[in-house]
Amino acid sequence: MSRKKSKSRKSLSENQNAFSANPFADLTFPEGAVQEERQSKAPADIADARSGDAGRRWMKTAVYIRLSKKGRAGKVVTVLTFDADSPPDEVRAIARRLQRSLGTGGSCNRDTVELQGDQRSTSAAWLRQEGFRLKGEI
Repeated sequence: MSRKKSKSRKSLSENQNAFSANPFADLTFPEGAVQEERQSKAPADIADARSGDAGRRWMKTAVYIRLSKKGRAGKVVTVLTFDADSPPDEVRAIARRLQRSLGTGGSCNRDTVELQGDQRSTSAAWLRQEGFRLKGEI
């Protein structure tokens, strides 16, 4: 039985030359084009809420924290209730940031955020850091 000879491979230096030229080097974009595109995707309400004190005015309202396991097959959830005049988009954005920072799952309704597990103390600390006033079981 005879063995076939393997094909010789190119040396590493030859492969590096193939990738040294940037095929996108000649492309140019107008200044600020990428930033304008990103800003245009954000809804106007969120952009207004992020700028200045007008958006943070509603954050002075109280957030009620309680623990619940009613109707959840015995599983515990932490319920954060914002005032009814809180903007739903901002409540959703805060819920996402809170879930990511605590490393937990949850859901968000119009003015209510539910976090899986007993997250009262950790969510209270996070909300205080963000500038919210807290009420309820802490």
